[in-house]
Amino acid sequence: MNGWIINLWDSAHCREELRHGHTPVFYFEDGKPCFEVWFWHCDLYRWFVMSYQSDPRFEAQGVVYFHPDETPDHLRARFTALAIH
Repeated sequence: MNGWIINLWDSAHCREELRHGHTPVFYFEDGKPCFEVWFWHCDLYRWFVMSYQSDPRFEAQGVVYFHPDETPDHLRARFTALAIH
């Protein structure tokens, strides 16, 4: 299915791509799926990605993936645990 990856830091990096078996995090009004939303955190100097699937290559570089249903407290606790290691 064709869907979007959205970059909230720089819209020039938004792109549409074909994905199979990837659950969208939401659908736009026109019915197009969005697979990932990338956020740059200026204070933590890290990318956070809202997605139901993660990419181990990006995680190894410090990208933090989270599910749309995760609470801020849960994400904060998980990030703190990552920072300790």
